[in-house]
Amino acid sequence: MSVIAGFFLLVVMIGAACVAFALLAGLFKLIFKIALFPVALAFGVLKLALVAVGVVVGLVLMIVIGPALLVAGMVLLPLALFGGLAWAAISAMA
Repeated sequence: MSVIAGFFLLVVMIGAACVAFALLAGLFKLIFKIALFPVALAFGVLKLALVAVGVVVGLVLMIVIGPALLVAGMVLLPLALFGGLAWAAISAMA
């Protein structure tokens, strides 16, 4: 009879240890969420700042380099077409 009582007491102790572990884990999770919230906010602000800088840099590059690329494309595309035609003509004659 005492063996059964001992096993019952052992099961109760293991259950209490599991409950205590779960409570401690929940407490640590809460503490780390509260402690790391400012760090998460800082990274969020940093992300927003980097996105804003990327947008500004992209717009500046599009405004500065865009017209130059457009003019270069308008000048070089016909030259490339004529070069391709000349290459085809030479290849056809050879």
